[in-house]
Amino acid sequence: MNQFILKCAGVYRVWRILGYKLVYLRNSDFLALDNMADTASSIQTPPSPARRAAQVLLDLSLPLVLGLWLRGRGLGAESVWMDDFFSASHLNAPTLLQSLRDQRAENWEMVPFYYALQYLWAGLSPGSMLWVRWLSVLFGTAAVAALYGLGRRLFGRWAGFTAALLLAASPFQVFHARGLRPYAMVLLLAILSWWLLVAWQERRGKAGLAGHGLLNLALLWSHLFTPLLFLGQGCWLLLVERRNPKRLLAWGMVQLALLATLLPWVAAIHPAPDPVVPAPRFGNPLEPVLRGDMESRDNQFVSLLFMQEAEYLRWAVGFPPKYNEAAVDPKTELLLGFRQPVELAAARLALIGFAGALLCCAGALWAHWKRRRPCRPNLPSRDAPLRAQRIAAVLCWFVLPALGLYAAAVLWKPHAFQARYVLYIWPALYLCCGVTAARFRAPAMRLLMPLAMGGALVFLSALSTLLPMRPDYLGAGRLICPDKNGCVIVAVQDWNLWRLLGFNTPELQSSLQRYLSVDGVMEHMPEALKTSRAAWAAFEGQQSAEQRGQFERRMKDLNIACARTVLPGMQNLYLYRCTRP
Repeated sequence: MNQFILKCAGVYRVWRILGYKLVYLRNSDFLALDNMADTASSIQTPPSPARRAAQVLLDLSLPLVLGLWLRGRGLGAESVWMDDFFSASHLNAPTLLQSLRDQRAENWEMVPFYYALQYLWAGLSPGSMLWVRWLSVLFGTAAVAALYGLGRRLFGRWAGFTAALLLAASPFQVFHARGLRPYAMVLLLAILSWWLLVAWQERRGKAGLAGHGLLNLALLWSHLFTPLLFLGQGCWLLLVERRNPKRLLAWGMVQLALLATLLPWVAAIHPAPDPVVPAPRFGNPLEPVLRGDMESRDNQFVSLLFMQEAEYLRWAVGFPPKYNEAAVDPKTELLLGFRQPVELAAARLALIGFAGALLCCAGALWAHWKRRRPCRPNLPSRDAPLRAQRIAAVLCWFVLPALGLYAAAVLWKPHAFQARYVLYIWPALYLCCGVTAARFRAPAMRLLMPLAMGGALVFLSALSTLLPMRPDYLGAGRLICPDKNGCVIVAVQDWNLWRLLGFNTPELQSSLQRYLSVDGVMEHMPEALKTSRAAWAAFEGQQSAEQRGQFERRMKDLNIACARTVLPGMQNLYLYRCTRP
């Protein structure tokens, strides 16, 4: 017990030392170049505009190229899956109003700002899903540049570069920047909103508040969970502007007016019933590190925050490994053989890095508070309160919306516990890593955070290129099309698979037949083979295992030959090509 107490005391001492260093050590890279001239203690001359532009281009070259490549690679092979289908299926409506009205029945939880932009964007190249996807890709790539700009302004070049690199390499962010949903745009708007809020708080200009209000209005009309971002912003302002009630009141009145604009839309929502899921638990922060599998993070708040970077890869591959069911090329098979242990190691490294960065930033605030107590004789420098306020903004950005989502899931709607609903908080986590890296004087230590964390995230993103993350409906269509003049049967009790196969491969629509039960498919298969050379049956997901078993046994009893093909993805597709005996 004594040894344990001594170890805890040692950890606490290191935490305090890091916190003091984070706030009080002089470093020209910490304060943004924008504010050097306004800082009384700064003695360095700002660089010339040409040199400053060269610095920005140099810093952004790697994050932007990496981010654009990861988000744009193989974009044409992305199938339209269920979430995408809700809006993509209505892009050919004659008017924007008709498009928004038609999709609302199924897309009821979404507000229309992004989908209005998507409709207008799609009109520039009608019928091209590849073109439509580029809208999110551009938003996601612009967010990388915006985060660099914000990080540079608040904490210096190295912090901005580190944060932008992690955002560019994040598999979690890459996945949503390739979809047809508003998450990439919300990410960009959230970064810009915080940027203008901090600028307004520090420079006292009305233009900053007006721009911040417009961005928050766009956020409100982009996703219904964005008010959680306002929770973090409001708490931060309450902390730093508690002696200026007029400014707090001005900001609060603006946000209330913005929220009032959304009330008519929310009142007209007719929600569909959610699936029954258990309420999330908080979880043990050490469990994902100590346990030897990835399943320890299921439905945990702590895991949701720190291990989201490998979530969609795990969905695509599965536990036990789903890729054993599908034939893959030799190189992919070789790498996938090492996937589980290496992915777990990379996810643990990301968890430790993120948690360490948060603790260092929290230690900085603790150190600042201790130094400002009256009993402390050494008063902080003039720059220290500004630095502490900025670190507090980053922590409020990340922690409070996350806690708000957890409280909403526990107290109101368990199905709301979805990380993508607060995807806009992850830039704050990357900024924490940037702040921590920027405080080291030694170049090797500065490189540790971006190289270690960025390397882990790039590796996870590279693994995600091996298998389709979304269901491979396009691949299914390519397999079925040679027999399209025959009879294609979709054996599914869910209407969605029938719709998605037809939408992704329009030339199949005339051949698709849907049955309400597997019995109906099995009864029709012998009749279909009398008039066609082949017939197909399609199943989706692990939940179809019992149906597939029934189908295989029945075809064997009827002496009908079946060749099964498995197309991997979040929901594996199981295709059966049946031929006459």
